[in-house]
Amino acid sequence: MSKLSHKHSIFIFTVLFWAVLGQFSLHLFSQTKEKPLRYEVEVVLIEIPLYMIDKEGNPIKNLKPEEVILYENGIRQEITHFIMVQADSPEIASVVRKYPVARRQFLLLIDFAFATPARIVKARRACMDFIKEKILPNDLVAVATYSAMGGLEVHSHFTNDREHLFSMIDTLGLVEMPRMHGPLGFTFPDFAHESSDPMASQGGSGAMGEGEFQEALPRAKKMTERIYIAQVSDFIGDINRLSIALNAIKGRKHIIFFSEGFDSKVITGKSLNGLAVDAEAFAASRGVPSSDTDSRFGDTALRMKLYDALKRIASADCPIHTVDIGGLRTQAGEVGKFDGAARDLTSIRRGQDTLTVLSRETGGQVYKNINELDQPLENLLKITNTYYILGYYPEDKKKEGKYRDIKIKTTRPDVRISYRKGYYEAKPYSEYSNLEKKVQLVEYVVNDLPTNEIQFDSFVSAFRGREGICQVPVFLKFPGGQFLEKRKIRHLEIYGYAISSPGVFKDFFHQTITITISPNKFEKKLELAGLKYYDLHLVPPGDYRIRLIVRDADTGEIGSQTQEISVPDYEAGALAVSGPVFLQPDPDWIIIRGFDPEAPTGRKVGVNLPLEYPYVLNGEPFIPGVVPIIQEASPVQIYLRAYNLKLHPKTQVPQTEMSFEVVDMEGQSISLKNVRLLQKPTQVGPGVFDLLFRTNFGHLPRGPYLLKLFFKDALANQTIVTKALFVIR
Repeated sequence: MSKLSHKHSIFIFTVLFWAVLGQFSLHLFSQTKEKPLRYEVEVVLIEIPLYMIDKEGNPIKNLKPEEVILYENGIRQEITHFIMVQADSPEIASVVRKYPVARRQFLLLIDFAFATPARIVKARRACMDFIKEKILPNDLVAVATYSAMGGLEVHSHFTNDREHLFSMIDTLGLVEMPRMHGPLGFTFPDFAHESSDPMASQGGSGAMGEGEFQEALPRAKKMTERIYIAQVSDFIGDINRLSIALNAIKGRKHIIFFSEGFDSKVITGKSLNGLAVDAEAFAASRGVPSSDTDSRFGDTALRMKLYDALKRIASADCPIHTVDIGGLRTQAGEVGKFDGAARDLTSIRRGQDTLTVLSRETGGQVYKNINELDQPLENLLKITNTYYILGYYPEDKKKEGKYRDIKIKTTRPDVRISYRKGYYEAKPYSEYSNLEKKVQLVEYVVNDLPTNEIQFDSFVSAFRGREGICQVPVFLKFPGGQFLEKRKIRHLEIYGYAISSPGVFKDFFHQTITITISPNKFEKKLELAGLKYYDLHLVPPGDYRIRLIVRDADTGEIGSQTQEISVPDYEAGALAVSGPVFLQPDPDWIIIRGFDPEAPTGRKVGVNLPLEYPYVLNGEPFIPGVVPIIQEASPVQIYLRAYNLKLHPKTQVPQTEMSFEVVDMEGQSISLKNVRLLQKPTQVGPGVFDLLFRTNFGHLPRGPYLLKLFFKDALANQTIVTKALFVIR
C-alpha cells in the first residue's frame, strides 16, 4: 500500500507527474477529457408544504389545485406543482426521494429549565414511546434539550435511525456514552460494543431508570428567580439561533416542545390577549418596538426579541407544537414547585400563555391540561399524515437574503390551514455560520440529495475482514478539469457514511484535502486525468447505503451520491464474490489516501481492525477502475475475488462456471464470449481465490454499459450475479 499517497495536500507540478508516471506495472490507456456541464440560467423552485384539517381535526384528503391561491409579497403566483403526500402510503419512499421537502420531520425538544423534574421524566418516557412505537420508517426525528446550564443542545440530528434516537433519549444525563460522535453530530457504536437492540428493554446496561434520571436533572437545571429574566432571554436567543440552523433543511420541521412554559409576566404584564395585541403591533411595525410602556411590567426589548425569534422560526417552516407537561390543574389553590420556588395557579396559567404564543405565532398546535402525553403525539401524527406540496417559480430571482412574505388562501370552507408564512432569500455561502454549514451537510446525509456541483464518480466493494468486521473500500474519482477552471487552491471536505438498511449509522470517514495547482506545461495532462481518493468503511455484514458527499470549503459547492452494497456474512460459509473490478492503473491520475493503515487515527484506532489495503494481486497493490472509460477495441483486465469456494474432495480444487454479459442503457443484454483467464486462479486463503480475466469490447458502440458476471460454485450449487459500470469511448 506504500504506493498510495496518504498526504492530505496535493501540490501539482512537474516532479509529481513524473513521479506518478509508471507507478504501476499493469498498462491501461489514458482517459478522455471530461468537461463539467454549464447552465446559464438558474431556475429556483419554491416548495411550500400545506397542511389542512377540517373542524373535527381530520386532514383534508381531496383538495384540488384550483381551491388554493398563493401570494408572494402580495403578488399572486402560478402554482406549477401540486402533490398530495400521505406519510403512511406505500409510495412515500419514492415520493420523498423525488421531493425531499415532502418528508415528515420532528424535533423533540425537552425543556429542563422551565419544568419540574417529575414532569420532565414523564416527557422523556413519552418521547421514548414515540420513537419505539409511533414514528414511520420514512419519518425523520431529531432530539434536543434546553437547560439553564447548557442552553439548547442538539443530541441527535434528523435521522430515521431509531436505535440511535432511542439511545439518545434513554441516556440523557449520563456522562459517558458508548458511541462515537462523527463530524456532523451523528453517532456510531463502538466496534467492540455493537448493540443488538437497545429498544428491546428499557433500563438496560446503558440506560437510565426514571429515578436515576430524575436525580441527574439538577445537574442540567440550575436557576434562581434572580436570574430568571436572563434565562428567558437566553432561551429566546437559542430559539433564534435554532431557526437559522433549521432554515438550511428543506421541508417542514415540526418542533414538539415539552415544557411548562416561562412566566409571561417576564415579557409583559398583560395576559395572553395582551401578548396577542403586542404580536400584531410588532408585525405591523416591521420589528420596531412600541414606545408605549405604560402599565407594562415586562421587558419591551425582550418582548420584541421574542416576536422576532418566532418570526424567524416560522419563516424556517418550523411550527412549534407546545405540550404542557404540567398536566391537568383544576384546583384554584394548587401550588407547584419550580426549583424550590412556589408557583400558584396564576403563574402556571401565565406559563401556559407563553406556550400558546409560541405555537400560535409559528402555526403549531397547543396541548394543555392533559395528563397522558401520548395523546398529543398521536394527534400530531394524525394531522400531519396527509398534506400537500405546492411549488412555484418566483419571477424575482435575487439572492440578497431578504425576507419574502407568503400568504395562502383556500376556497374550501370550514377548514384550518397551516403553511410556511415566508422565507429568506438564499445568501452567499461566505455568510453561513459554522452551524449552518454543518446543518447543510446533515440534510444531504439524511435526505440523500444528489447533486453534481462538484463532479465525481465512485466505486465501492466488499471484502472479508476479521472477527465479523468487514471491509468496504471506497474510491472517488474527480475529473481534473473542474479544478483548473477556477481557483488555484481548493479545499475539499470529503465525507463518507455507511448506513444500514434500517437507517442505522454504522461507520464514517472524513478528510479535508487541499489542491494547489501551479501552472506548467503538464497542466494539459490534468485536464485529461484528475484525482482519485481512497478510504475505508468497517462494518458488520448487512445491506448498506454508502453516502458520499464532497464540499468545497470556500464556496459551498457540493457533490453527493449514494451507492448501495450488500456485505456478505463471510463466516457463514456461503459463496461470496467481491465483484468484477477493472484494473486501471491510470498513471496520469493523482492518488490520495484518506488514512494511513500504519498510523490510524480516530475511529480506525482499535485492536485487530482490518485496515490493510484490500486490492492486491500477486502480492502487488493496484488501483481499481472507477466507472472506467475504455477506448474502443482496447484490451481490459478484470479482477475477481471469490470466497468460500468448495473444494473437490480428491483434487482439492474448486469447480466453477462463469459467464459474462453487458447491458446497454436500453436494457438490451449482449453475451460476452471473448473472455479468458490470464493466469491460473491464485489461492490466497482457505476457499479464497483471486481470478484475473482479459477481454475487449471492440464490437460495442460508444456509451455506458453494465457488466454482469454470473459466477457459480458447481460443487456447492450456489450462484451469484455481480455487476460493474463502465464506459466505452
